[in-house]
Amino acid sequence: LLYNGRFQSLMVGAEYYFRVSAENERGIGEPAETPEPIKASQAPSAPDNLIVSDVSKDTATLAWTKPKYDGGSRITGYVIEAQLKDSDQWTHVTTIKALDYTATELVENAEYVFRIFAVNSSGRSEPQTADIPGSIIIEDKLEAPDIDLDADLRKMITVRAGGSLRLFVPIRGRPTPEVKWGKAEGEINEAAQIDITSSFTSLIIENVNRFDSGKYTLTLENASGTKSAFISVRAARFQIMLSKRETPPPLTG
Repeated sequence: LLYNGRFQSLMVGAEYYFRVSAENERGIGEPAETPEPIKASQAPSAPDNLIVSDVSKDTATLAWTKPKYDGGSRITGYVIEAQLKDSDQWTHVTTIKALDYTATELVENAEYVFRIFAVNSSGRSEPQTADIPGSIIIEDKLEAPDIDLDADLRKMITVRAGGSLRLFVPIRGRPTPEVKWGKAEGEINEAAQIDITSSFTSLIIENVNRFDSGKYTLTLENASGTKSAFISVRAARFQIMLSKRETPPPLTG
């Protein structure tokens, strides 16, 4: 048989040893004692500052901060639940130790409410819901294209003939914009290596020559608009000028 006991008025955060003895009409037996101390705790407070930081057509990214009160025991994880609008059923999404999470495989154009619990050895906190009014619509956010040229790329880029031209440009936009590189005067060197991702694009030309000089154009386009920028490049031929060593006059005497 398994017997349970509940102890009241313990100090939260303090550690206690417990022991129990059996008793019958002949007396009290030897006690059994917990081998390790047990920390008295209670459920933590709810996590703070739950937000939905990003949404796409089938995902939602949540972020939050630790609860103000851990209940006297370390937080072991966070439970995330989701509910479709007009439904009374909460669905378990995940249990995680991190302070952010991206829920996937959501229904496009559906509306969701999310809540999160902090968990310690004594149980769950009260739920915390996202700090926004109403439900969240699962859909792609539209964001006009943008090009982040740093200060160096806004100046004339001078590259030694025979050297390497490396242009790295952060970009953004939703949906991911179409990226086009061009050259105002003529064509881009056919040996140029162009890489494109959702967050940056780069153009690399090895063994630069004078024909690689000019104004390079970068154009982004998506359903929200178009953005263009240009980068000026000059391939310079550097020469080392050696001065003729003068011969000292002969000694006379």
